[in-house]
Amino acid sequence: MEPEGKHRNSIMKQRILAVFGLVEIVLRCTLTMNDFQGLMMQIESLITELEVWKLHRQTLKVNRGQNPFQGHSNKPKYG
Repeated sequence: MEPEGKHRNSIMKQRILAVFGLVEIVLRCTLTMNDFQGLMMQIESLITELEVWKLHRQTLKVNRGQNPFQGHSNKPKYG
């Protein structure tokens, strides 16, 4: 009966190691997804800041009497 008990313990150890391996995989995937979501949130924040900056620039142009949709150019308007 002794070998059967050792064999059973060996199988249980293998199962426990397999479960821990699966838990590790799930944790790594979860952390990777969280990192990806954080990165996407940072990108969305930067895009929002860029849009706000564009609106601010257009507002300044309107207040100066310029066309807010005209492209920026270093060429003189006349001559």
